[in-house]
Amino acid sequence: RMMVRPAIPATPSRKRRSSGRTGLPGALASAANVAWPGTPGCANVSPAGPRAATLAWNTHHHLEVYFAAMGAGSVCHTLNPRLTVEHLAAMINEAEDRILAIASSLSPMLDQLLPLCPGVEHVVLLDGPAEAPADGRHAARAWTLEALLADHGRSVAWGDFAEEAAAGLCYTSGTTGRPKGVLYTHRSNYLHTLRALQADAMALTAADTVLVAVPMFH
Repeated sequence: RMMVRPAIPATPSRKRRSSGRTGLPGALASAANVAWPGTPGCANVSPAGPRAATLAWNTHHHLEVYFAAMGAGSVCHTLNPRLTVEHLAAMINEAEDRILAIASSLSPMLDQLLPLCPGVEHVVLLDGPAEAPADGRHAARAWTLEALLADHGRSVAWGDFAEEAAAGLCYTSGTTGRPKGVLYTHRSNYLHTLRALQADAMALTAADTVLVAVPMFH
C-alpha cells in the first residue's frame, strides 16, 4: 500500500506553490463562525466541533482542507464518494456537519444530497471550476476553495486546543449493519505517526519520499 524511495532534490519544476495558502485554516474557521454563531474562531473551539465534511478524491485541494480543518480545531469528517446518497446523508446528519467540501466532479450529487442535509450551511467546491448548486433549492452557501480563501483567508492560532480534542471522523461502510462513526484525536494521530517512524515499523526519515496509494477517505 505504500512505496518508499529516497528523496529527489527539488527542482523549480517540482516545487509546489505555497504562497497565500497559510490563510486556509482561517477561511474555514470564518465559515465555521457563520455556521456556529458564537464560536470564537478556530482557537478554543469545542472538541465536539465544528465539523467539516469532505467528499473528494486524493487531490491537493482535499489535502489542504484535510490539514487546515484539523489544524484550525475543526473535526475533519471524510466521506466515501462511492456510498449511496442516503448513506452519505445519514452520516452527515448524525455527525452534524456544517461545512461540506466536495470535489467539483462530484457536484452533480449536491442536488440530491443537500435537501437531505438541512444542517449543512456552507459548500466548498474543490479541484477546479464547477457550477454552484441552483439558487433556492437549499439554504447552503456555495464557494469555490479559492474564493473562500481570497475572501476570508486569515492567520489563526495554529493547534491552540487540547491534545485530546477530536481531529478526524470516519464511518464504516455499513456492510454489516448501520454505518458507525469513529473519532480520532490529535493525540492518537501523533502517537500513530511516532510509531510509523520507528525502526520496527516503516522507519521513515526526512530522506524518504512516500507515495500513499490509498484513498484519503474510509
